[in-house]
Amino acid sequence: MRKSLCLAGVILLLLCTGLGMAVRQVDEEKDDIVITQHILEGDVRAADGVTFRIGTQWNGRMNWDTSVTIDGNNAGGVAASKTDYEATWQKEEKKRSYTRTTEVMEAYYTAGYQTLIVSGVEDSAALGGVPFEAAVEAVASGTEPGETHEEIIQLNYYCTYYPLFVELHLGESVIWGTNAEEYFSTYLRIRIPDPHRMKISITRNDEGNIIGITNSMGGAPEIRFSAAVAKDGVYFAYYGVADGIFTDLDSEHGNGIYFLPFVRKEDGIEVQHDKLEKIFDLPEKDCYVVELKLDREEKQLLMLTKESDSLVFRSLSLENREEKQQLILMPYEGEEGCRVAEFVEDNLFIVLENGDLCFLTVEENGEYQNRIVGSLGVGNSLRSTQEWEYDIDYRDGKLALIYAENYWEKSVYVYIFSEAGLEYKGYYEHSADYENSVVGFEYQLWGEDSLGIRLP
Repeated sequence: MRKSLCLAGVILLLLCTGLGMAVRQVDEEKDDIVITQHILEGDVRAADGVTFRIGTQWNGRMNWDTSVTIDGNNAGGVAASKTDYEATWQKEEKKRSYTRTTEVMEAYYTAGYQTLIVSGVEDSAALGGVPFEAAVEAVASGTEPGETHEEIIQLNYYCTYYPLFVELHLGESVIWGTNAEEYFSTYLRIRIPDPHRMKISITRNDEGNIIGITNSMGGAPEIRFSAAVAKDGVYFAYYGVADGIFTDLDSEHGNGIYFLPFVRKEDGIEVQHDKLEKIFDLPEKDCYVVELKLDREEKQLLMLTKESDSLVFRSLSLENREEKQQLILMPYEGEEGCRVAEFVEDNLFIVLENGDLCFLTVEENGEYQNRIVGSLGVGNSLRSTQEWEYDIDYRDGKLALIYAENYWEKSVYVYIFSEAGLEYKGYYEHSADYENSVVGFEYQLWGEDSLGIRLP
C-alpha cells in the first residue's frame, strides 16, 4: 500500500513538473510570433509605412496582438513585428465562433416538393393541402389500385403561379398574421415558366386508397431576395436564377422595389403584410437587384443592380420615391452575388463574390463617386457563407485592405489600391498557422476587431 502511494506521488510530481515545464515553455515563447512577407503582385514600395495588426487567441485563454509595419525596401522574408501578449487561464470568449451570414429575407417555392406517406386514406383526405394539388390529382386519377404510377408534367398546365414560403430574419420574433404567405403569393403572383417540369409519383394500395405521393421538380428558377431593414419595415426586391444564370421573373407587379411595413411590439415584430406595396419600378428585362442598403439617416435606399453585364449603383429618395443617381461601377459578367456592401464612415465599400471590388466616396453635394475599382484575384474564399474577416483604410485616393481567408486562418493578404488600380498585393504568413496544422493547436482570430490596417 505504501509503495503504491509512493508511486502515485511520483507520477503526480512528474505530471505537475511536465505541466509546469509546458506552461513555462509557452510563456517563454509567448512573443515568438513570426510574420513572413511574400510579395505576390506589384511593388512593395507602394505599401511603405502601412501598419496592420492581427489579433489571435488560443482556446480563449492566451491572447496575442501582433502589429506589423511594412518596409518598402524589404523584398521578402521576415517582416518586422511587435507582439503584445496576455494570458487568461480562466477561459474568455473574445470572439463569436464560426459566424455564418444570413439573408434578411428569403422565399421558397420548393418547400412543397416532398415525399408524403399516408395511411391508406381516400383521395379527398390524401390530397387535401398537398402543394400543386391539381397536378397531383391528375396523376392520381390515372393510378390503378395496387399500382405505382409516375408522370412528368408541365406544371403551368395545372397551376399558374408559384406558392411562396417566406422567411424574415430580423433578430426578433416575427408575427406574420393570418394567411400572410398566401397573401404574398397572391400579391406577387410569380408566374410558373414553361420549362418547369414536375415528376409526380402516386402509389395506391389494393383497396385503391393513396398510400404514397412523391413530388420532385426540374426547370424551376431559384428565387432570390435582396432586402434592407428600416425602423418601420423591410424594403426588398427579387429576381430569378436558373442553372446558375440570372433570369427575369414574370410577376404581377413587375420588377422593382417593394416595401413591407411592420410595427414593433413587446412580443415581437408584427408584419403588416396586407399593406405590402411596390414603391419603385425597375427595367423589366436584364436588371437584377443584388444588394439593397439604407443610408444612415434612412432617407435614401441604395441599390446595386446587375444590368447588361455591369454593376450599377442607383440611389432612391424615400421622401418622394424618385431616383437621385445612377452610376455604372464596373463590369459584372458572372452570376455571383454581392459579398460585402458596407459603409466606411459615409463611403461605401463593395465586394462581389468573385472578388471584384470598388470603393465609392460621398461628395459635398451628397452624390457618390466611384474612386477605386479592383479585384482580390483568384483563390479568395468569398463564396463561403462564413463571415469574412477584413479591414480597410482610405485616404487621398488610396485604399489599403487586409483580410484573412477565414476565422481559423491567421495569415493575411494585404492590398494597396489607387485610382489607377492595384499597386501592391502581399501575403503575410503567420507562424501560428503552421502550429495549427502540425501541433494541432486551436489558434483563432481574436476579438471583433481582430484585423486592422492603416495608411501612413
